[in-house]
Amino acid sequence: ATATLLGADGTVNFNNKVTTAGINARVSDMDGNFVSGADYVAQLAWGTASDALAPIGAPVAFYSDKDTKYGYVNGGVVSVADMAGAAGFIAMLTWSPADGADYASAKAAGGQTGMSNVIPVTLGGNGEPPALPADLVGMEAFALSGEAIPEPSTFALGLIGIGALMLRRRK
Repeated sequence: ATATLLGADGTVNFNNKVTTAGINARVSDMDGNFVSGADYVAQLAWGTASDALAPIGAPVAFYSDKDTKYGYVNGGVVSVADMAGAAGFIAMLTWSPADGADYASAKAAGGQTGMSNVIPVTLGGNGEPPALPADLVGMEAFALSGEAIPEPSTFALGLIGIGALMLRRRK
């Protein structure tokens, strides 16, 4: 029988690439490029209901050292207070810190944000010895979305060019 330790924290392995567990949930931006470095961060969101997730742990920057690691993040073990062995749901939130301090504010600002599919998970940390942290099995790759910054139209660029020629001609 598995016992849940009173007051023990639930644990999850915050890593979107765990080959042995079949996890390969790479993240790309709106243009299809894999995100990297501190330009984007990721954070887990957990809850006992799939439609009521709340951020847990701290935001973590993506790998920036190799092209083969772009799109991946390893945030180590993330704890959920007093929830060892609890069943619930989890997703990964991603955004640019330039657009907001957290996912909600970046999304409200129209910045590039993304959320993975919501997956069921049973947190680790229960039993004696404590169960290993849960892996993000079932998480899928995803792309960020947001408000695209409009490019100037050909007409607008033409007007700017004509204006510049007129100014130059006056001299």
